[in-house]
Amino acid sequence: METFCIPKFLEVKELLEKKDKLLPGNALTVCIELTEFIESSRFNSPIFEVPLKTAEHQIIDNLKDLFGSKAGTDVVLVVGDKKIPAHKTLLRRSPVFSAMFTHQLKENKENEIDISDMDPDTCEKLLEFIYTDNVSDFNEVSERLYKVTDKYQLPTLKVLCEESFCKNVNVGNAVQYLVLLDRH
Repeated sequence: METFCIPKFLEVKELLEKKDKLLPGNALTVCIELTEFIESSRFNSPIFEVPLKTAEHQIIDNLKDLFGSKAGTDVVLVVGDKKIPAHKTLLRRSPVFSAMFTHQLKENKENEIDISDMDPDTCEKLLEFIYTDNVSDFNEVSERLYKVTDKYQLPTLKVLCEESFCKNVNVGNAVQYLVLLDRH
């Protein structure tokens, strides 16, 4: 069996030109070496923790309540067969939603937004982030949320998803994450 030393970076054009030599049987084999780093500390938790209730925490609590109660909503997101009430003012955190409400678009006139490329659960989690900068059960939904971060231009959520991937990558999901990150 003949082996070849291929540089770390190879132009696709060059790869295709030498495909008979470099891609036997039209198959590309990719090997990945993963190294897991575990952060350790002398202390597992702080000696004591004093919770402080600041104005910032109060507004976050108020927004969580508003998200949960849906009081005073002025727009409806139609996702599949589910209608999810929301507040235009808070949706404006996404430049995409903001543009819908700034211009004379159907969504602004009818106060209803059709979202056909997302399931209702993912939409609820997206709204939870828009309202509170937090998502419950985040690691379970980070992959689905990552797919919509570009569309709704939420770079902070995208970074949180990427951090979740880094913390949770293992041999079983490494390729899946690699494909997801490459695609988006």
